[in-house]
Amino acid sequence: MSAAKVDEVLPFPNVERGMGIYFDINGGYPEMKSFNGLHKDLSEAQRYFMQRGISEWSLSEDYPKGAYVQHIGKAWRAQAANAGKEPSVDEVWDECALAEKEIEELVKRKGHFYSQVNKQDASQFTFNDFGRRVWVDNNSPTTFTLPEISNINGSGQTITIWNVKSSAITISVGNSSDNISIPMSTVKSFKLMPTESVTMIVEQNNSWHATGDGMLKYSLLFRSSVTENGWGYQPSGLIEQWGACNVSGNGSVDGGYLNNFSIPFPNKCINIQLTHSGFSPGSVGVFSALVLNNNSQFRAYSSVGNVYPAGTAYYRAIGY
Repeated sequence: MSAAKVDEVLPFPNVERGMGIYFDINGGYPEMKSFNGLHKDLSEAQRYFMQRGISEWSLSEDYPKGAYVQHIGKAWRAQAANAGKEPSVDEVWDECALAEKEIEELVKRKGHFYSQVNKQDASQFTFNDFGRRVWVDNNSPTTFTLPEISNINGSGQTITIWNVKSSAITISVGNSSDNISIPMSTVKSFKLMPTESVTMIVEQNNSWHATGDGMLKYSLLFRSSVTENGWGYQPSGLIEQWGACNVSGNGSVDGGYLNNFSIPFPNKCINIQLTHSGFSPGSVGVFSALVLNNNSQFRAYSSVGNVYPAGTAYYRAIGY
């Protein structure tokens, strides 16, 4: 470093091309203060590189593969030799992180990791939602669509959804060729019941892998409750329920006797049949049933109207 004092330093004068160094004073020699100024410029340049470590990117400079530069307050590494390729614009430059906070922000952004849980107001999930944890309330939509997997690079990206609505929501694939892998089966859509959560993970085979407590109802396959009013899971993923129910009716929709299934169908009841139980068909008529939208109750009807006391029948229902 220079030992010159403040009043002993002057900016070194510009030199015209081809003229050499020429001064009209001091017999053609520059002042010592000017040499001190030149030394100061070199010292400042050295300190700049020592303090910042990486030079600023230049539009006119050629960069070999592996070169490091600074640009718009960030560090970049060249993935290939290039010239005139601006970092942050051209993919030939890969962003680097040098400080702890920069590393944290870079990992969050590149890895799609987020620490906050936000409300989901849009029915369509996008790539920007990867890594997010969202919650759905009564003001949110009731149906949600996942991003199309064919437009996703790589695999392992996640979206976590928590339903705090008072009703179920439906989550569907973004393309008919995509699938959702649930325990023992694959589906195009599924219902997430109140208080349940699910984490959707991108797989490589055009499939989402669904995991979380919202999938527990599907993982209970092969389990059953074999009682008079019972239920059982079939290997295909279908759920069968059976039992005794009461039947009545006066011709109106609400006139049918309201019965409860042993367990709610997670998605839908697709068929229910009723048979007589010790009654003469002529006295109680033909039985029929209507499953309510909550998939946990059904109304049972008799074609002859009200049966008092309510006629008893057996039902068999299947759904998923």
